Amino acid sequence: MASTPYDGKIAMVHWDGRAVGERTIEEIIATLRQWAPNVKAIWVKVIDGDKWQAHYDNSGKHDLRISGPADLARWVQKCRTAGIDVHAWCVPHGLNVPQEAAMIVACCHVEGIKSMILDVEVGSNYFRGGPRAARELGERIRQGIPGRFHLALNLDARGNHPRDIHIWEWWPFVDSLHPMVYHEVFGLPADRAVANAFEALAQFNRPVVPMLQAYSIRDAESMKVAANAALRDYSAPGISFFRFGAAGPKEFRAIQGITVPQPGNGEPAEFTNQDLINAFGKAAQFKGENYWTWIVSAGLEWIASNRNAIYKGPPIDTLPGLDAEEKRLIKLALAGEPLDGGEDVVGRYTNQQIINAFYEAARALGQSGNTYWQWIVSAGLASIADNRGAAYAGPPIMSLPNLAANVKQAVLDAIRAMPPLGAERVLSVGWVSQLDPNSTKPNDCGQACVLMLLRFYGKVGNNVSVDDLSRIQPGKTTAAQLRSLAARYGLALTADRTFGSVDSLPGFIDKGRPVVVLVNYLDLHFPPHLSNPDQGWHWLLVIGYRGTSSSSTTRCGCPHSATARAGQA
Repeated sequence: MASTPYDGKIAMVHWDGRAVGERTIEEIIATLRQWAPNVKAIWVKVIDGDKWQAHYDNSGKHDLRISGPADLARWVQKCRTAGIDVHAWCVPHGLNVPQEAAMIVACCHVEGIKSMILDVEVGSNYFRGGPRAARELGERIRQGIPGRFHLALNLDARGNHPRDIHIWEWWPFVDSLHPMVYHEVFGLPADRAVANAFEALAQFNRPVVPMLQAYSIRDAESMKVAANAALRDYSAPGISFFRFGAAGPKEFRAIQGITVPQPGNGEPAEFTNQDLINAFGKAAQFKGENYWTWIVSAGLEWIASNRNAIYKGPPIDTLPGLDAEEKRLIKLALAGEPLDGGEDVVGRYTNQQIINAFYEAARALGQSGNTYWQWIVSAGLASIADNRGAAYAGPPIMSLPNLAANVKQAVLDAIRAMPPLGAERVLSVGWVSQLDPNSTKPNDCGQACVLMLLRFYGKVGNNVSVDDLSRIQPGKTTAAQLRSLAARYGLALTADRTFGSVDSLPGFIDKGRPVVVLVNYLDLHFPPHLSNPDQGWHWLLVIGYRGTSSSSTTRCGCPHSATARAGQA
């Protein structure tokens, strides 16, 4: 799993001034230093629905109140001085999506804030917006926040709760999951409650950082059992406790007894000169280069004169003559870790997806034009364009030559946002036929697609028919006409001519966005509907994908089977 801003940290969750005896941020810091010095992070509640938390906080403790980003910045500044990370958390309701999203985004832009945690639960005081609101809110937040800013989902992982909060609508936008594991409240042994949460969330392929119980605790030792189960049995990056103000002396004593494994620098504590030579050998071989050239560049020729001695030279990160990627590989080899970082790309994505990932990486790094293709050529991958539908055969992305480390990381990040071969997702879009009794005009496939979108986004009900749209815009339609037609009902569509196959479409589907595409009718393998050989063009609405091998049946001439709905029966 990728690193998170919670790695190696114990965090306490803070609600607002009403819940604590302290009156200032400094007093909260002093309490933590005295009672739980191993707590190095605090979650501060900033928003509830479309209101700042200060709207509810009548404690009169002005230093603790959050009435906007400036107050959050004050928390960050004071806690940073004390060596404590600040994360923001909020409770979205999904009832005023534009306002809620704007407030959350504003907090994410506060300098020094480590992450934003969305507390999404079932209940009248929590999220009530439904799946479309969840998707729209997630998309608005992700589009508005810095590219690599960490967005997290806090949830109850029991039973149907993940389904009932529409977790698959949130999933494309969040980087980690934070299940509430209140073992005594749940009536479960601490380790069993932790196990249930991790097992329930394993399918979502996100780091899991549990929120553990620190209130109304009968057996404080059970807190340590829960923490150890999460950190050691399930390798959680970190943990949090709910909540500050409810934890007393016995709870703090239990927290003091918890040790969180720290993310290291990749080097073992002690190794021999020969171990280091071997690591150079593995790393250089991985890059297809000469290991001794690396050793000479680093000024370490002397280690070969006493190979069995314990290495006493500079740390790997400070060695001269090596770039960051070479040092990373050497440290991985020393630690016995796989040099590809466990990236799991080879054989799981198509060549076209790799090409698309280079394009997305170039865009994320502010590059334009043919830069992405120049990178592909430099990496020795130009030949993958000859068989775009085939599964990518390697090398691993992080071992590609002639690319900067940040470029390779950006490419890998882009790949991880794509569905691997065999993945599947279908949006719940109701089908509208252009051949039913409510569709009597010719050439109305575009109108049928727009109607499906209007119903999907809740702009119209079943009382609106294809004929109604055809009366506004009759006959064959252009993209501009479809956009104008959708706008009549308050739906803004955007045109994108940057992709030529549906390899680009799964990213839209993962964001919950069906896509209207124009395709050659012959490519659909539908029965001919015109007497001449040229069957013309046809509008389709793509609502899902299913990853397949290049030898499988495809639609629209692409290596993925796109699930599409159109007016054509």
